[in-house]
Amino acid sequence: MFSFEKCAHNGCEQDALFKEENCIEHIKKPKQYLSGLKEHLSSNQSFTKLNLTGIELEDMDLSNKEFYLCNFSHMKLNRINFSGNKISLVFFDYVQLHSCNFEGSEIKESVFAGADIDDCNFKNSDICRCNFVGINGRNSNFSDSDLYGSRFINAELSHIEFEDCNLKRTFFKKALLTEVNFRYSNVEEAYFDGANKNI
Repeated sequence: MFSFEKCAHNGCEQDALFKEENCIEHIKKPKQYLSGLKEHLSSNQSFTKLNLTGIELEDMDLSNKEFYLCNFSHMKLNRINFSGNKISLVFFDYVQLHSCNFEGSEIKESVFAGADIDDCNFKNSDICRCNFVGINGRNSNFSDSDLYGSRFINAELSHIEFEDCNLKRTFFKKALLTEVNFRYSNVEEAYFDGANKNI
């Protein structure tokens, strides 16, 4: 799916970062790069084919932006405001999402597999056909959202709100659910095969 340039460091097979010839491990001036990246993200509204694998960002307002076909794998994102975003075909796999806000966003066909999600807000969002397989999710809120066709298979979910959500064809197979609230949601149209019932 991605066609990024490879890292210029001899023998490295990792993809080069956005507007950089090296990957995160071999970048020559990390502080300067990060400063320029923050400016770019703050001053533009639409982004396509960004590779930010392994980057750490915190305390940024990235609301009302559009991200398409981007690779955010293994990023560490703390206190980022993504509210009102349009996100499509973006890879957040194995990312750390802590105290981030996605409220009112459209998130389509994106991958959060293996992510660590804590204290995040996904309320009032369209989160359709997304992959949350194997996530560790805690203290987060998906209420009033459309989760059609999304998958939380083998996920560990603790203190999560799914109140008044559309769960049609949403998969929670073999998920570990601890104090998860599904009140007013159409749980009869979701799949819970092999999940525990401590909700």
